[in-house]
Amino acid sequence: MGYRVWRSVTRNCLRGAGGYAWCRHGAPEAAVHAACLLLSCEGMEEPLDTLREEILVQHQGIEEHLRELEGLARLAQEGDQSIDDPLRDCCRVLLGNLRKHLDFEETHLVPRLEVLGERGERQARMLLREHEDQRELFGFVFDRLASQHWTTQLLARQLCGFVQILRDDMMHEEDGLLSPDAFPGSSARQA
Repeated sequence: MGYRVWRSVTRNCLRGAGGYAWCRHGAPEAAVHAACLLLSCEGMEEPLDTLREEILVQHQGIEEHLRELEGLARLAQEGDQSIDDPLRDCCRVLLGNLRKHLDFEETHLVPRLEVLGERGERQARMLLREHEDQRELFGFVFDRLASQHWTTQLLARQLCGFVQILRDDMMHEEDGLLSPDAFPGSSARQA
């Protein structure tokens, strides 16, 4: 395995295993870290088309959650106070699924991009920056969910904006990074 892939998998393994602080404390974590590296590298042989399709399937699942959240937010904006708990619960589930999705992309897609040369490295850096921004947004939304100072209607308005941002991000990723042209040697590109 090349240095770039090793570096990327190491970074993503740390991130996926509970954050950077998890491995900063030293040697006891080294064995767990090494096992995580080995597991993360097993999927490196997965064909790019298969990886691309898996990410697109995940996007479809996220879109379903977004539609559900949007429907609950609409009811809340119309004044249905009984929707507060289901709205907050739906959003918490969505946030959890989004975090898992970002971790998946960082564990499987980023290392694959980084070995594709300068263009792939640039795409990987851009994807990681976007994920960092998305995690900040998730934190903002999660803080609003935890706050009882936000009325259901106000929260619903904020969530509608959040849904649109996520849709725009997924569309941008699908049209650019996940397009068949972005994957050299992709069978979808050759067809």
